[in-house]
Amino acid sequence: MKVKGLSLANKVALFFILVFFLGGVGLIQTLKYYHERDLVERSRTIVQLLDSFLKFSDDVHGLWVENPGEIKAIKQLTGLEEGTEEEKDLYLLHDPDFNALLAKIGGSEAHVIINYQTNEPDIPQKETWRFENQVFVYQYPLPLHERCISCHAQEPKAPKFKNTEVAGVVTIKFPGQTFFKIFSGSFGLWVAVAFLIGTLALYGLVKFELINPLTDLTRKVHEMSLGNLDIDFKVKGLNEHNVKDEIVRLAIAIERLRRSQKTMEKMLEDDSFEL
Repeated sequence: MKVKGLSLANKVALFFILVFFLGGVGLIQTLKYYHERDLVERSRTIVQLLDSFLKFSDDVHGLWVENPGEIKAIKQLTGLEEGTEEEKDLYLLHDPDFNALLAKIGGSEAHVIINYQTNEPDIPQKETWRFENQVFVYQYPLPLHERCISCHAQEPKAPKFKNTEVAGVVTIKFPGQTFFKIFSGSFGLWVAVAFLIGTLALYGLVKFELINPLTDLTRKVHEMSLGNLDIDFKVKGLNEHNVKDEIVRLAIAIERLRRSQKTMEKMLEDDSFEL
């Protein structure tokens, strides 16, 4: 497609504007994709940590400690410590409360919320994530373990689990996910800088190695068309068969034409003088 009314320099500038625009759009989409994947992986790591403690508790028949602290204890066991024969009190931690404590240290940026109300209608049954304005929201249903079912079945006041594989839902939120936040990441920053440098270097190469020599050559040819044959194309001593630069080869051909015209002009002048 030819763009009429534009010089070669303007066409090249238009080309690079389009390249920069399309490349910028592609770069932004790429940064968004990798930023989203990073948030998803970080959320999955937190969920795996929470679920791993549920699995560990299931394998060892519960987490028993001497001092439950602020964590809710659902059972107490008194016995003699092996070796010292001292009487000890052990407390069985409530797994959801233990996970809630872990959720508080989920990360400096992440806000982790665990909801064990599995009878709510909006509880997701699979891994989901989305952006809500400037907040990344990740949700994952925690699987239900056998010990949870048996423990709740033995407690009259505890809610009974039915045919469900979801013990609760972990919601992880990363606020402040603005465009500056996405762009300021180390990956995005270096990709953007590399893209900008590459585009500017390519534009400089085209401008100084193609546009400027062609513009200068066009100006000199225009002067020749006005009758000025005393123009220096700066190609004296060069042979077009030994030169690979197409613009220089064109200048050599025009220089040969200039010399021919100069010779023809001199011959016409001599013939006019003889007449």
